[in-house]
Amino acid sequence: MFKILIVDDQAEVREALKAILEQGGHILAEAQNGRVAQNLIQANEFDLVISDLQMPDVNGLELLSWIKANKKLPVILLTGFTELLETQKAYKLGADDFFTKPFSIKDILSSINRLMAPPLELHTPRETSEQYCRIPIEDFVSSSSVQINVYIKLSEEKFVRVAHKGDLVPKERVENYKSRGLTYLYARKEDFARLVGFNLVLSHAVRDDDKISQEKKLRFLRYTTELVLENAVVNGVNTRAFKQAVDCLELVLSLITENQNIFETLAIMNTHADWLYAHSLGVSLYSVMIARRMGWSAQATLFKLSVGGLFHDIGQKEISLEVLQKSRSHLSFEERKLIESHTTRSKEILLDLKALSDDVIQIVYEHHEDCTGRGYPRNISQEKIHPLAKIVAVADRFCYLAMKGPISKGESAREVLRKIQIFHGHELDKTAFNALAALCSEGEATA
Repeated sequence: MFKILIVDDQAEVREALKAILEQGGHILAEAQNGRVAQNLIQANEFDLVISDLQMPDVNGLELLSWIKANKKLPVILLTGFTELLETQKAYKLGADDFFTKPFSIKDILSSINRLMAPPLELHTPRETSEQYCRIPIEDFVSSSSVQINVYIKLSEEKFVRVAHKGDLVPKERVENYKSRGLTYLYARKEDFARLVGFNLVLSHAVRDDDKISQEKKLRFLRYTTELVLENAVVNGVNTRAFKQAVDCLELVLSLITENQNIFETLAIMNTHADWLYAHSLGVSLYSVMIARRMGWSAQATLFKLSVGGLFHDIGQKEISLEVLQKSRSHLSFEERKLIESHTTRSKEILLDLKALSDDVIQIVYEHHEDCTGRGYPRNISQEKIHPLAKIVAVADRFCYLAMKGPISKGESAREVLRKIQIFHGHELDKTAFNALAALCSEGEATA
């Protein structure tokens, strides 16, 4: 049983906290603002203070600073999405814990027990950044509410929930945070995996049996970032859209490489040919850029596109470099059929991984179907092609010409668009191609 001071300018919040804390048998006192709280703390002995951040007279930050300068009292602060920057400052001032409204009995009581437990009895597992994935704050601009619990990162081992699933997102506040340099928010990986339809449950089982070397994974991800910057930047493309796509790709990679089989499959593709891996990274990036330009912003959709682009040529890892490095005009009939078989083999590989959605597998399988009905592997009509596969098809053709490889020396966006329009325009989805052209026009305008 502890003596706790509740500080909040809203009477209903104080009453709710009292109802929760009385269940734990604690002795309670109340203050409607920080000024009253200071007077009570000077006149009484308390074990713990729970305070709101936003209050008149003396606010939560000012009260926290005063307590840490004058008393050795643990302080828990109530925070939320509208107070992200204040939460960061409070952590630096020494706040001991945070929880968000609406608060739960379990959250509050466990926080109190943890803070008041003797040091030798404290066995709470420490969180690490590996349990979270980073989400650009830009992604919250187009949403009216959050689809998963959202956290802010205070340190490598401290993440605070600032919004519950379903909470309304003040768009003007998001824009304000962006203008003040707050770039990323965070979500638990298992929450984000459920949102985008990625089978992370299986991934954890695999990881527990055959642990991926964390350092090996980090080296691979750093190498991937370097490969993107060296090979996928095309002169004349909207740089802001490119940066957003890079953020999306990093988010995708941080999640899917939790699966050891996926991680090893990507590494094998890179080992087979670094240009093949670089091309796949490029297709992933430009697919997301095209989709965003078309007005698609759902995280699940962008995730599927990014993964589909990343794996669209995975079947080519089993084809000899001698064949892969030939231009199509120099291929024999048998070699051309071997190349065309990669979509079917890619589908088989992804099915074996048992972690990716049917949409991703269909994207990979159909990205060489075309709008004339003469694509492969099934020669299906335009109406039957998966809509996301049509986007990947445009990104694939663009990257094939714009990025350096065994056949292409790399060209400007304008020149690539001209060639695609002349030689392949009738094969590709017009809406997706026009979105790509708009990205290139925007890039030239800002150059």
